[in-house]
Order: sequence, then structure tokens, then C-alpha cells
Amino acid sequence: MVMNSVRSDITTGFALRRELAQKRDGQDGEDQLFSRLGGLEGVDEFVTRLYECVERDRRLNQFFTGAKLKAIKQAQTDFIIKTLGGPSDYSGRSLEEIHAVLAITDYHIDCFLQLVARALRDCGHDQETVDEVIVKLGNLRASILKSYYAKMGYTAK
Repeated sequence: MVMNSVRSDITTGFALRRELAQKRDGQDGEDQLFSRLGGLEGVDEFVTRLYECVERDRRLNQFFTGAKLKAIKQAQTDFIIKTLGGPSDYSGRSLEEIHAVLAITDYHIDCFLQLVARALRDCGHDQETVDEVIVKLGNLRASILKSYYAKMGYTAK
């Protein structure tokens, strides 16, 4: 009950913007979104800001600690570049494999996407661009949570 209330608070007001962003998705091409973010330099700035937010966020920082943090950040940067239509040599493990051992739920994905939006706004991106990035990254939810859904008896869509 409490979790649904929190999730509602996080996602309130986004449903309509998400629908509009989904309609725009693909119209300009993925490389246009990557370009609007400032290319490699812009995505690197965004991910740096995102990690600053994550490191201070008690809801998520437990997943982003340890000696491998620099490697995790680089792999995530490469993956985000690839996901947003940029040139990337990402050849890491699948999202399912990476997240299978972590106790990540829908709540954590929602919190992460909230920080993505904050980091993008902090980097000066407009709401339309923020929404498009959220849609792109939000579409990865089923892959990230595949193991969690299986443990809970849900079918990932």
C-alpha cells in the first residue's frame, strides 16, 4: 500500500508526457536524441551528474558502491550511449545477468528514472528531451527486473 503511494507520487504527471514522448520516439531517429543530448560529451556529463545524484540517494546508493564503481559507471555510460543511438562498443553482460543477483524492484527503477530526469534537467535539457530519455531507459525495465519478476511469479512483458 505504501509502495503504491510512493510510486504514484513519483510517476504522477508523467503519464501524458510519456505518451507524447513514445509517439515522438523514432520520428527523428535515435541518433537525433543522442545529438540533442550533446553527443559523447553530453552523455558523459549527464552520467557524471546522474552518479552524483545516485551516490547521495539512500534509496539507490547501496547498488552503486565498492571498488568496481568506476568500471560500473563506464559500462553504464557505454550502455546508455548505445541505448540512446550513439556509437558504443558496449560488449558487457546482458541487463538480465547484471541485475539478477541484486534485490532491485520496480520501486528502485522508478527512483533511478527520477534521478535520470533530475540529472538531465541539471544538465540543461528541456522536458521533451528528458521524457524521451525516460521512455528509452524505462523500456528496459522488464529486462532489468526479469529475475525479480520470475522470483515473484510475475510474467515480464
